[in-house]
Formats: sequence, structure tokens, C-alpha cells
Amino acid sequence: MLQQIQRPLTTQRPQTTASLTQTMNLLHLTSDELRQAIEHELSDNPALELTSAPRCPACGRKGVKPGPCPVCTARPDAQVIVFSAPAADFRESTPSRRRETYDANETPETAESLSLAAHLLGQIATELTREERPIAA
Repeated sequence: MLQQIQRPLTTQRPQTTASLTQTMNLLHLTSDELRQAIEHELSDNPALELTSAPRCPACGRKGVKPGPCPVCTARPDAQVIVFSAPAADFRESTPSRRRETYDANETPETAESLSLAAHLLGQIATELTREERPIAA
């Protein structure tokens, strides 16, 4: 007698979706044709809006995320921006533990206090161009 064994048959076939079809059609367009297609879609669909890509504040390159681009931060002449927190953020709430941690002759290191102007400059420095930084300081 014959035995029949059932096995699941799995195959992989590319599935053509509407978005894939549209993407393939757009890839064949020239830059002028693509620009016209974008303008046509923007005029046909009021829910669409054109947004600008974030740019590097130093060189103006289009970037993936806001802030300085990797090219500007990798330059050897780039200035390092240091952000610091107030010394009160590093003080311990329980003085008994502080006595255990430090000897009587030793003083704990604290961050130097910053003026409000220096703190604000550190916060906005990434948004300023190199020419604007001395003016803001």
C-alpha cells in the first residue's frame, strides 16, 4: 500500500504592489520629468505638502537630522562645543555617604560655575554660523 506524506510547499515569488510599481515608474524619469511629476501630485492632492530637508548650520549641506553634519564635525579646525551642567546636579542628597566616599583632607571636584550668558551660548552654538559665534559671545 502507498503512503502519502503531506509536506507544505513554500515558494517565494516577488509580489508587485502599487507602491513598487509607482517607484519603478519614477526611477525611469529624468530629473525634469520627476520634478514635474512631483508638482503634478502636489497640485492634485491637497493633503500633500513639500517640506525642506534639514540643513547643516555651518555649511548648508542637506542632512538626515538637524544639527551639524558629519563632514563639519570631522574637520580638524572645527571647534569643540562643551555643554556642562550646574554643580548642584552632581551634589549628593545624603551627606553621610559623602563622608564615606571622600577623606577629610580631600575635597570633591565640582564643575566650575557658568554665567547665564555662557550657558545660553553653549545651548545655541550649534545653530549659529562661524561668523555669528563671536557676535553672540
